[in-house]
Amino acid sequence: MKPIAAKALILTLVLALTGLMCHPAAVLCAEEEMTTEEQTRLEEISAEEMMVDFFLLRPAGLMATVVGSAFFVVSFPLNYVTGATEPAYEKLIINPVNYTFLRTLGDF
Repeated sequence: MKPIAAKALILTLVLALTGLMCHPAAVLCAEEEMTTEEQTRLEEISAEEMMVDFFLLRPAGLMATVVGSAFFVVSFPLNYVTGATEPAYEKLIINPVNYTFLRTLGDF
C-alpha cells in the first residue's frame, strides 16, 4: 500500500472511531429514565470535564475494549470449560464498551 493511501486509511479510521465515541443516540434513549439527581449532574458538567473525557478517557476506554476483547478470546476455552464465560464477557467486553461508547461526554 502506498504511504499516502495508508495515511488516508488511518485518518479515516481515527475519525470514524472519534465519531463513535461521541454518538448521542444511547444518551437520548436513556434520558427518560434519569432521576433528577442525574439530570442535575449532567447539567453541571464543565467544558474541561468534557475535554478530559474526550481526549484522555475515551481513548483509554477504547484501548481497554480492544485489550479486554483480546483477553476474552484467548481465555475463552478455559472459561467455557469452567462455565465462567458470562462474568468474563461482562467484565472484559461489556463494561469497557459501556464506559467508552454509552456514557454522556464528561460524565465519569
